[in-house]
Amino acid sequence: MKKLFLFSLAFITLVPLIGTSSAVAVTLTSLTKIETLSMERTLHRLKIPTGKVDGVIDGQTRRALCVWRELSGQDFHRSLPTRTDLYEISKTEILFPTTNMSLGLNVNLKCQSAVWIQEDVEEPVKVFKVSSGRATFETIPGSFKVGWLIDDWYESRTYPEGWMYRPQFFNAGQAIHGSLEDSMVHSYPASHGCLRMVRKDIDFLWSIGFGRGSAIKIYEKWVP
Repeated sequence: MKKLFLFSLAFITLVPLIGTSSAVAVTLTSLTKIETLSMERTLHRLKIPTGKVDGVIDGQTRRALCVWRELSGQDFHRSLPTRTDLYEISKTEILFPTTNMSLGLNVNLKCQSAVWIQEDVEEPVKVFKVSSGRATFETIPGSFKVGWLIDDWYESRTYPEGWMYRPQFFNAGQAIHGSLEDSMVHSYPASHGCLRMVRKDIDFLWSIGFGRGSAIKIYEKWVP
């Protein structure tokens, strides 16, 4: 009887531990500001757009984490990092395109990012941030080529006062372009269907000859 009592007591003691194992895992995502700063600095060193390096995890940081996961060959999402993520990020020296990516611009709607891939250049992989079409104006996934382009500011015919900087159209009225303010390149979908990019990134694409006939691959889906 005494042995049975001790066994029962041990079992009762273990049940809370078993039931809280997932809670412990969740707790590990609560990082200190120093840990977050270190992570952001590494992502910045890897040339992943991270936003302000301030030790605060916001939408820009989540975008960077999503990009790092994708280019590290993992299942990619915008969730908070685990301590395992922290360790792996700190050990990352170089990023590689995935086998699903193609030469040209690869736009991930889940991450709200674009990865440019080119052969025989000094920097064959370059990451940009984008803001795609919001609800009811979603950017259409698929493989496209740039059709027509304008090397100047251009006002949308559909949305008056919708100014686009050096737009390159790839799917009817959808284009990659800069905006009046770079702050309009949110970390979430906010456009009428186009892919907003930072103006200096648009300038870069023009400078390396990205233009008519260049490939744009759009994939995945935004998950709020």
